[in-house]
Amino acid sequence: MSMYQSDYTTFMNDFLQKNPSVAEDQQRLRLTWWDKQVDVNEQRGFQEAKVQQKPYVYQPD
Repeated sequence: MSMYQSDYTTFMNDFLQKNPSVAEDQQRLRLTWWDKQVDVNEQRGFQEAKVQQKPYVYQPD
């Protein structure tokens, strides 16, 4: 007995089987946006520039 698959899942599985370049493009573009080298100096600057937030931001001074 096979498990239920929605129409969307079936469509996407068939589409990706017929168009393997789409999966390759997804991986390549994911690397472009998400898997970047971390610049330690830039991260240090971000940490130093942080301003401490009050516990309740709407409370007047």
